[in-house]
Amino acid sequence: MMTKREIFILGLLACILSIIGFYADDDVRVPNIATNIFEIVMVAGILFLLLAVVYLLGKLNPDYALEKTKGYSNSL
Repeated sequence: MMTKREIFILGLLACILSIIGFYADDDVRVPNIATNIFEIVMVAGILFLLLAVVYLLGKLNPDYALEKTKGYSNSL
């Protein structure tokens, strides 16, 4: 189960990454501010979902990530 602090950190990270990505994008800017805000919110939501899934999968089976970083393998 995720705590409020973990959810807040994932959400903040997703927002920061989406804003950085918005400014790093080299496309022509749309003059409508509502479209720009919609794009930032949608990207932040998608990033939050992806980060949450990766975080929860790592939290469910932390030994798997540890084995992969050390090079151990249980399979033949």
